[in-house]
Formats: sequence, C-alpha cells, structure tokens
Amino acid sequence: MDDNKTMYCKIYVDSDMNEDQLMGLITRITSGSVISRISTVSTEDFNIYIDSNEDFDESRRLRGQDQFLFYRYYLDIDPTDNATQVRYIESVSNLLQGLWLSGCKAVASCDFESKLPRSGGYQASSVD
Repeated sequence: MDDNKTMYCKIYVDSDMNEDQLMGLITRITSGSVISRISTVSTEDFNIYIDSNEDFDESRRLRGQDQFLFYRYYLDIDPTDNATQVRYIESVSNLLQGLWLSGCKAVASCDFESKLPRSGGYQASSVD
C-alpha cells in the first residue's frame, strides 16, 4: 500500500478479558495468526499490535464523551505492503464489528473513521 502513514489506525478496546483472551478473540475475528509472544496478530491486510493502555482508568472508562481514551487496551494497526486501501478499510471494519458483536466496546481513531461502521464507534447508537 502506497499511503501507509494515513492508513494507520488505533482502536481503543474495553473488555474485562485478559490480553491473551483478547488476542485469541482478535485472531478468531480476523482469521489471523499470532506472531511470537509479542501480542501481535498478523493477517494478509494488516498487523495488529495489542497493548495495555497506560491511561486505563476504571471509573473514567465508563463516563464522559472521551471515555474510550481510558479503555483497558488499544490496538495499533498497520497495513501490510500487499493490502489495498479498500481491502484494508474493509478488514478494519470487520474487526470493529467482530469486537462489538463479542461484547467489547471499541472506538477507532484514524484518518478514515467516516468510512467505518458507526464512524469507527463514535456513533454507538447508529445502525450499521
């Protein structure tokens, strides 16, 4: 993909599952594979780095307009060199929807939020 810098995506995820359980869920949603033990899931279209959010706050994650900034985890997502922009955005969309269907709260922060379902999670009450 030519435009990797503008295609970077960060997804804030809130769930009470531990990091290994979240990695397993993401692996199932994306049909990806785990790369070593560095909390990374790799697919044809992207690499997903799973990390604990150092700003996690038990009470602030439940209230306020920017509550997602205090979710337990975040995912750094970078496209692979083989991904097309359309396929990459579709894959990020599928990941978000899979997280939501699994009961996780998730909000994407990227330059292409408007192309994602529910504007990346900002419009939680919208219909996909």
